[in-house]
Amino acid sequence: MRTKSSSRTKAKQKGTWGGKREGAGRPPAPGSFGKGHHVRAPHDPKQPVDVTLRTLPAIRTPPRGAIRDALLRADEILEDRADFRVERFSVKKHAVHLVVRAGSPDDLTSGMHTLTIVIARAINRTLDRTGKVFAYRYFTSQK
Repeated sequence: MRTKSSSRTKAKQKGTWGGKREGAGRPPAPGSFGKGHHVRAPHDPKQPVDVTLRTLPAIRTPPRGAIRDALLRADEILEDRADFRVERFSVKKHAVHLVVRAGSPDDLTSGMHTLTIVIARAINRTLDRTGKVFAYRYFTSQK
């Protein structure tokens, strides 16, 4: 009796299928900024955190009034929580910079998640559009 030999089996035998190798995986999307997910530095609750939210190319110079209103709205939403607060913010041509304080890494993550949603909705409402506002997840650096 003759056995079937598929190209798949042959490829496995040659050692060319699966595993880590150069060029493997999904190619980056056009317009992606090339920053991958990385482990954040340890969070010290005693220190403020600088946060950068970079906007997509379609949204250059985000409307300052919309962001100010969104931050005020977010303050109302987050006022029950003593573990996260925005101390300062600055709107630049390509990004929103924030100085925040958080009680723990989980508080920082949760607070930023809420904040980015509120800001994105406000920008989309102001520009009468829908969809993504920020290019990727936020970047942090501890002072």
